[in-house]
Amino acid sequence: MVFIFDLLNSAYEVLPGIYELPILELGTGFRPATYDNEPAIGESEIKGLYFATGYYRHGVLFSPLSAKLLCDKILYNK
Repeated sequence: MVFIFDLLNSAYEVLPGIYELPILELGTGFRPATYDNEPAIGESEIKGLYFATGYYRHGVLFSPLSAKLLCDKILYNK
């Protein structure tokens, strides 16, 4: 898991001049969603590349089930 400090530390390594700059605001807003609001779980067009995305704000609720579905798909081709 990447934390804000880790991101700032990496940025400082690249641009040391940012050390003295004030942080005015922090926020996140990335909640991937699909057009039909249904999660996308399965193999991509690239063989061997699987994904589980599109949960919008419900990802934390669906993660155990999606992990099970994806594992079954990968291991047993269900």
